[in-house]
Amino acid sequence: MTRFVVNQGVLRDQPFSLVDVGASGGIEQHWRHFGSSLEAVGFDPLFSEVERLNKAEQNSRVRYVASRVGYRELPALTADAGFDADPYPRTSTVRAWEILNCNYTNTYFDQTHGGGLTSELIELDDFFEPDLDRVDFIKVDTDGDDFAVLLGARKLLSGTGPLGLAVETSLVGRMSPYANLFSNVDAYLRSLGYSVFAIEPRLHSRAALPRPFRWFQPADTHGGQSRWADTLFFRDVCLPGYEARFHVTLTAQKLLKLCCAFELFHLEDCAAEVLLKFRDRIRPLVDVDHCLDLLTPPLPDGRLVSYPEYIDSFEKNVARFYSGTGTPADLKAAEKCDRLQLRLDDLEKQLAHRDDQNRLLDAALTDLKAQLEKAEQERAGLRHSIDSSLALRAARLLPPLPLRLRSLLTKRPHSIV
Repeated sequence: MTRFVVNQGVLRDQPFSLVDVGASGGIEQHWRHFGSSLEAVGFDPLFSEVERLNKAEQNSRVRYVASRVGYRELPALTADAGFDADPYPRTSTVRAWEILNCNYTNTYFDQTHGGGLTSELIELDDFFEPDLDRVDFIKVDTDGDDFAVLLGARKLLSGTGPLGLAVETSLVGRMSPYANLFSNVDAYLRSLGYSVFAIEPRLHSRAALPRPFRWFQPADTHGGQSRWADTLFFRDVCLPGYEARFHVTLTAQKLLKLCCAFELFHLEDCAAEVLLKFRDRIRPLVDVDHCLDLLTPPLPDGRLVSYPEYIDSFEKNVARFYSGTGTPADLKAAEKCDRLQLRLDDLEKQLAHRDDQNRLLDAALTDLKAQLEKAEQERAGLRHSIDSSLALRAARLLPPLPLRLRSLLTKRPHSIV
């Protein structure tokens, strides 16, 4: 559906606007489905990495800013930090860093390996003033300052701007109302009209008994305590009375952007609900029925049908949608597909990371070739200069040849017949 909306030109003048806080490596690939109808600002304190990203970016509407993002008042609010219940220092991840003598940020986040960090701090409210309503989605992944980023964006989040957020949230940590914890982030965002739509816990095993890492680097593991989570928040605009309660009225473009974002995060059912509830508001921009068909998955038996046929099948035979109604072979195949899909998702993320590394190596190789060519030219010029200098010195030091001898030396030999 997203590709259809983009191809219709609906978002040409009002592109989907992304804010990415913690943007080392670049914005995530699923946002590229918006094509030229995407604009984005990525923030990261690694200034060499930001410079690299800006040079590599091909979309003129996407840019990166070297800056920290947070909330200036937070230090005063967290003076009494409270008891820290975070087990992170005791995990196998930290122990692996110690064994490898690894600077994690410089090795895995800063692909230039420069390691330089900016001290500049901005708040999102200040940065996007006065166009607060322009932002459509915020992604926050700062490894510890995520709640601070949101506290510095209260005005931004209170308007009709962001439709959703993807936030890295800690599940354990300091006992403080301003600690970077899921419980605090969730309460804060719920007060502003956002609900949890998905949560994916990340595990970290203890160093006392390490479990295999999920990636080709020492990070989260396949077993252990749930320590943090990738959490997805959206405006649940289909709640009765939502717009009146939170004083927002979403335009047709905003509603379509919300549907597209739902689809990108595999929440097609939520996108369909928005299309149905706000059909009259959206109809002038796109064919709503066609959008519903594009969102419709195959029936449990694998048949491809239209949206009305899919709903009719559910209404007439709910039991057909039970997970246990298939044959043992069907269930086994479905479980295998689920496992393979999870593996595919992991590999795609790893591939995207390696693609970034390959682009960095290609750029470095091109730069080295240019330096080598320049050095060869300088060497050739130096040789010519030395030869000319030696010839001049020789001419000055040697006595002049007799005229007869000089003519013999310069006379061309006769041709041999």
